[in-house]
Amino acid sequence: MSVQRWQNHAHVGCHTVCVVPIGWIPTDLCIADDTPAFVGPDFGHFLSPTLRTSTTMSEVKVFTLEEVKKHNKADDLWVVIHDKVYDLTQFSQEHPGGSTVLEEQSGGYATEPFEDVGHSEDAREMMQQYYIGDIAVKDKENRLKFTSPFTMKSKNASIWTGLLIPISVILVAAITYKFLY
Repeated sequence: MSVQRWQNHAHVGCHTVCVVPIGWIPTDLCIADDTPAFVGPDFGHFLSPTLRTSTTMSEVKVFTLEEVKKHNKADDLWVVIHDKVYDLTQFSQEHPGGSTVLEEQSGGYATEPFEDVGHSEDAREMMQQYYIGDIAVKDKENRLKFTSPFTMKSKNASIWTGLLIPISVILVAAITYKFLY
């Protein structure tokens, strides 16, 4: 029997809450052994929960990104997908897209290329057998960084670049108003 867990990017016990303008959104699931599943950043799909019967959350191995980076060869191939670490060494030769695709992503984050391909539910379930642990909290790629759009500036941006569009819109509106009325 599964139990839904609610999360606001930080767990408090087994039940946490995600409050967003559109309501309450389940962002991961607890299965009987408290193994989480991940909901993509678009909240539109659930990845299959990790199906392990002998491992509990306290037994899940945690890897740093530095450890994962060492496994970047065809004969030792690890990837991180949705902050979970997978050893795909044995699977690389069987991968329908070829081993080269996996080798290009080895030793690092592969969430974006994995999602871009649009893997089937069968593929998502199959990958669970290669799950070996989670990425360390400090290395998680999905940590939210709250930055105001007004504080983000490019290295080459000046104050005039940020004002150009609003000033242009105001001028067009003023000229249009002047000629229409």
